[in-house]
Amino acid sequence: MDIELGYHFYPSEIGHPMAHSRLDISLFAHPTQRHYDPERADFRVMGLDGGREHLTLAHNWHGPRDYRVCAGRILLHDRKGKLVEAFSFGGKLTIINQDDLTLCTLTSTAPILNLVTSQTAVTRLVSEFEALLARQEAAWVHHPFAFQKKLASLEPDRLFAAGLLSMSHAYAEIPPNARNGNIREEDHIVHELIAALKKHSLWPADLQNLETLLAES
Repeated sequence: MDIELGYHFYPSEIGHPMAHSRLDISLFAHPTQRHYDPERADFRVMGLDGGREHLTLAHNWHGPRDYRVCAGRILLHDRKGKLVEAFSFGGKLTIINQDDLTLCTLTSTAPILNLVTSQTAVTRLVSEFEALLARQEAAWVHHPFAFQKKLASLEPDRLFAAGLLSMSHAYAEIPPNARNGNIREEDHIVHELIAALKKHSLWPADLQNLETLLAES
């Protein structure tokens, strides 16, 4: 890996071009001026109380070296105000200080999605998944922390697959004459990802859709 890049996505074993199994983020003490130079990185992580909380990392981090990342966007900020985004369904974050570099490595059993290019199909799919989560969270209006705790406890691969299952059902209910190009593209990608998971025996057994998985108990 060329750490001068600032961030690097590693391909996933399922072989789909939008799926990544690992993300490295290089936070330098001084900008390299060669590529994108992240100054800080924002994550959603599991807190000591089991819920989700925000974590902002910068060079020469003095806090814990390992975190459990929760579902949500990862934001990389550079010194010029430019923003780079990714989306994770959860995973393990490891932080290593190396002289003038702090290396943050996220690995996950679910694909890490690259949102660097805006207005793409993957960006729209992430927005759909976030909308699904928001609707489920709204049903826990009297127990918001319990929802956050339940979401943080879910394994990334099961959460990802449950989201795909819910989206595939939603797209199937849209009449053909109401499908525009974006919907057809998103539906195609969802089925591609489901097929890739099944091909590599990574589709969870007895899978529930996202609504059932996150239903208030």
